[in-house]
Amino acid sequence: MVAKLTRWFLFGAVIASLPIWFNLYRLIIPGSEPVMLLIASCSHGEPLLVSAAISGAALGVLLGSGSRMLVAKAVAGLGCAVVLVLASIGFAYVAGNPDRVLPLDPESIALASLAMLSFGIVSSGSCIALAEYR
Repeated sequence: MVAKLTRWFLFGAVIASLPIWFNLYRLIIPGSEPVMLLIASCSHGEPLLVSAAISGAALGVLLGSGSRMLVAKAVAGLGCAVVLVLASIGFAYVAGNPDRVLPLDPESIALASLAMLSFGIVSSGSCIALAEYR
C-alpha cells in the first residue's frame, strides 16, 4: 500500500501540480517576495483545476474497489466528492469573473485554491489508500 500511495503522490499529485510550478518559475523576479510570487501564480484558480482532477481520478479508483472497510471508503469518497464539486464550482466562479467585477482579491483566491488543493491531496490519498482493501 505504501508503494502505491507513494507512486500516486509522485505521479498523480506532484506531476499534476507541475503547471503551477512552471508558472511560478516563470514569474520569478530577482528580489521579489516568495509569497507574492505564489499569490500571483495561483490567483487565477489553477490549483482548483488540479484538485478537481486528482479528486476525480481518486474517486474513480475508490469506486472500483471491493466492499471491505465500506464505512471508511464512504467517508473518504464523500470527502473527495465534496472537494471535487467545490473545486469545480470555485474555478467556474473565478474563471467566469475575468475583469474582477465581483469582490475577489488575488490573495483570497490563491489562499482558497491552495487550501482546496491541500484538502484534495489528503482526501485523494485517503481514497487511494483505502482502495487497496478489496
